[in-house]
Amino acid sequence: MSLLLSAWQIVIKRSLANWRLLSTVLVGVIVAVALLSSAPLYSNAINDLGLKHTLENKVIELLDLQVYAPNYYIDRDEYDSATALIEQQVSRNIRTVVRDDATWVKSQTFYAYYTDRETPGGAYQPKGHFHVFSQFEDHITLVDGRMYEPAPAGLTAEQLEDSDFSIEGVIGSETAAKFGVGVGDYLIFEGGYGDNSNRLLIELVGIVDPIDPVDEFWMLNTDIFTVPQSDGEAPYAPIFIPEETLFSIIPRMFPDGKATFNWLYFVDIEKIDSQNAGLIKDAVKRMEKQLLTSVPRS
Repeated sequence: MSLLLSAWQIVIKRSLANWRLLSTVLVGVIVAVALLSSAPLYSNAINDLGLKHTLENKVIELLDLQVYAPNYYIDRDEYDSATALIEQQVSRNIRTVVRDDATWVKSQTFYAYYTDRETPGGAYQPKGHFHVFSQFEDHITLVDGRMYEPAPAGLTAEQLEDSDFSIEGVIGSETAAKFGVGVGDYLIFEGGYGDNSNRLLIELVGIVDPIDPVDEFWMLNTDIFTVPQSDGEAPYAPIFIPEETLFSIIPRMFPDGKATFNWLYFVDIEKIDSQNAGLIKDAVKRMEKQLLTSVPRS
């Protein structure tokens, strides 16, 4: 016991005699431990900065997600079913990084006719299609007239066949100028074949323009409001209508009519970091495979 006490006394005396050296060693050990423990944090910070720089310099629309389903019949039940399946997969896989979402439906192409003048035929025959956007009014400016109203619910076959029956739509200002039409004018869309061939009268109740034509909401599409054409080429009329009108009237007027459905998901890059980027990438790939099975042709 006395030996042990003597040894401790020697250690204590020598430590006190060399306290400057020992304190330097102790501080060095503490700094080394601190540096080693902070290395992963420092590495993650560097990786986050690099990832943030990369994402911020990407075209945002190339980071957003678009589920695209072409050539579908315009059927409300089928559309709602597909929407539910897609929402389920988004919730399971990427909802945490989704900032906002929207839907866009683009109909098939129709032949377009004037009601107040002769319509050119052949290669000069005007054409058009319908657009339906959710959040549409948040991204446009009303230049003239008013916004559309949906067609009345519960219309009978006789009412639809009335020559005076029409739906309401709005049109871009540049397209209106090309067609020489304004608020209160009408266009006719014709589509279908054989017994399913039909015509639909469209009242143009408003003229609109995008607030920002390069907003990510339009997903890099430059022909939403007006379709570019070369000299001598027939004009093309994109007409915007309410979703209710699309699903309640168009299928009854054009039973074979089809459309392309789009579900748009806008990604919040602030919620992506070096820790979850790989997981998100894998989740997107997994969701894509699942949607190819559950939503054919998507």
